[in-house]
Amino acid sequence: MDIAKSLLDEDPSLVNSRDSDLYTPLHRACYNGHTDMVKFLLNHNADIAARTEDGWYPIHSAARWNQAPVISILLEHGADINARTNSGQTPLHLAASEKENGETISLLLSNCNLNTELRNSLGETAEDICARTSEHHKLFDERKKHQQNYPGNMDHQEHNPGCMDDKSASQEHQGNERGNDSCTNSTETSINEDPNGEVLNLSDNVAQGFEDLSVSMDTNENDDESQDQLENCQDPDLIAMDENP
Repeated sequence: MDIAKSLLDEDPSLVNSRDSDLYTPLHRACYNGHTDMVKFLLNHNADIAARTEDGWYPIHSAARWNQAPVISILLEHGADINARTNSGQTPLHLAASEKENGETISLLLSNCNLNTELRNSLGETAEDICARTSEHHKLFDERKKHQQNYPGNMDHQEHNPGCMDDKSASQEHQGNERGNDSCTNSTETSINEDPNGEVLNLSDNVAQGFEDLSVSMDTNENDDESQDQLENCQDPDLIAMDENP
C-alpha cells in the first residue's frame, strides 16, 4: 500500500495505467481480493468501468475469483452488475463457472438489479453454466421462489426505485442497445480516449510505474497462477465453458 501511495503521489495518472492486455491496477487488486487496495484505488479515481482486451471489467475479475467482498465495494461505487465481456459474459456467468464460487453467486443473486436472463455468445445463461458446474444452481431456484412470493421486486426493491425484476431488466437492456449504435463501441471509446480524443495506452514512461504499482498488490500466494490464466489465454472468460462441453 505504501508503494502505491508513493507512486500515485508522484504521478496520479498511474491509477488507470494498463499492461499489454489492458489490465489496470484495479483489475489486479480485484482478482487478488485486496479490499483495502480496491478502496484506495477507487478513492484515487480508478476507472471502475475499465475494460481489458477481452472486455473484462474489474467486477468480472472479482467474480471469476470469488472475491465477494470486493464485488460489494464495486457495487457500492456504481459498478454495473450486468456488465458484459466481449463474449457476452456477465459477472454471474463467470462466478457460475467455478464450483468454489458459492459466496459470489449468492451475493450476485441477492441483488435486485441482476438480470439472470442474459446470454453469452454461446447462447447460455449463467444458470445453464451453473447447472453443469455445481450444486449452487439451487440458488437460482431460491431467487425464483422469492420473486414469485414478492412479484416484481427483491428484498430492498421497495426502498430502491432503481431496482427491477429480470424481465424489466432484460427489456431495459434491449432498449438501451436499440438506443445506441453500439453499446460496446461507445463504452470502449469513453474508456480508451481522454476528453481530447487521445488514446490512453500504457506508454513507455509509465510502464515501469505500472509494474511497480501492480507488484504492491500482487502478494497473494495464488497470484502467479491467476496471472498466468489471465495473460496466457486469448479469451480467458471462455475457459470454463470449454472445460464443460
